[in-house]
Amino acid sequence: MYRSTKESEESHYFCHDFLHLSLIFSTGKVVFLMFLAGSRVKLVRLALSLSPAAFGRPLNLSRQQVLQLEECSAPLLPPVEDDLCNTYSVNPQWLHSGQGPMFSAAYGSPLLDRFFAVLTQEHNTFRRRYVESLARMTPQQWAKLEDTIQKEGFPDAQT
Repeated sequence: MYRSTKESEESHYFCHDFLHLSLIFSTGKVVFLMFLAGSRVKLVRLALSLSPAAFGRPLNLSRQQVLQLEECSAPLLPPVEDDLCNTYSVNPQWLHSGQGPMFSAAYGSPLLDRFFAVLTQEHNTFRRRYVESLARMTPQQWAKLEDTIQKEGFPDAQT
């Protein structure tokens, strides 16, 4: 949905839907891309299956601030954008343009990227302790675990 308003001598056009909100001057220059990026925050949060409060906590944002970003009623400022990309492995190119994968390919798999983005925010949970114990395993322990899993017939574990 587009609407136009007259402010002084410049005409502003607003494109407002779930994914896009950009402020474009009559020259065609996109002036305020921070709102465009902010509108993708909800997509990131939903992909990580986090509540607004849990999503905002490591970013030092309140639940209300997260909701304001998601609704494009507040801009995604550069320091918050940097924290978002670093904390949750969000691809900055996707955040700005919607192009490319949502998450940086830090682990070579979107599934692992999402998993570890959430896991790094957990403290003293079973999942975190379990993954940390896996990280301490020796190659011999990995081989034994693989044999056990293959004998049990887990379909995703077959090579």
